[in-house]
Amino acid sequence: MADACADFDESSQVKMHTPIVLIHGWGCSGGVWESLIPYLNKYADIITLDIFYDYKNTDDCCEAIAKHLPEHCILCGWSLGGMMATRLAGLYPLKIKALITLATNVSFVANMQWPDAMEGDVFAAFCASFALAPKKTLLRFLLLQVKGDVASKKQLAYLKKHSTNDVGLLAGLEYLSVMNNTKILSEDVVCPALLVFGEQDTLVPLSAVNKIKKMISKCQEVVTVCGKGHVLPFIDDVDLKNMDSNDMELNGSAMKKNNDLVLILNNFLENQAPVFYKNIVNE
Repeated sequence: MADACADFDESSQVKMHTPIVLIHGWGCSGGVWESLIPYLNKYADIITLDIFYDYKNTDDCCEAIAKHLPEHCILCGWSLGGMMATRLAGLYPLKIKALITLATNVSFVANMQWPDAMEGDVFAAFCASFALAPKKTLLRFLLLQVKGDVASKKQLAYLKKHSTNDVGLLAGLEYLSVMNNTKILSEDVVCPALLVFGEQDTLVPLSAVNKIKKMISKCQEVVTVCGKGHVLPFIDDVDLKNMDSNDMELNGSAMKKNNDLVLILNNFLENQAPVFYKNIVNE
């Protein structure tokens, strides 16, 4: 799509009322949602976006994305994608009916207003390194993302499979350097929201998570997953493709043991925003 920053992949859609739109993080394609889609597909149509960072600023990119969103949708974003999703939820509240973010800080780079993020000089060195040796630096970033997670080896292979060499990645780093969603999240996001973090995340410190808890409204919640790092879209050792709702209820404890994220999303989608997940076929 020449004039937009989002390509749609509707190959795995099932007809539901309000679709879930997935926005990937920096350095990956929309394929990074591969292991999570079979679960989310139980609840709604799934639309995956491939984001191109070829706009002057983040709000211009958000405007381009918004033009291609359904009339109403649930946004789910990971890392930079979560930051974009948060911004979209604040800027376009009539379109965004619920927000889910995974491993998403309000600011990726530390500043005076938000010090609980990556130090500015560290980020600047990373950007300089990426400009000189993008493939080598991207691998370093993948290793940083999986650090500390109990499934780090599997995650690294998964990220390598879904990483991208897109020429716009350097511009994407510019988005990361300037975006600050502190005001957006605390004042402008009014829809139900689930903000999920990994306990072992090296990019989003727990100090940031604790501050975010104090910023959100009563219809929003923060959940931290034990033993998990930054790569929350990766679902480990849980085959959801042939599991219906009864199976999920019966095997809830086993699912929680294998991947807390599945249970957390299940609770949010079923209990906090049930109006969005009715199947047209059952009406």
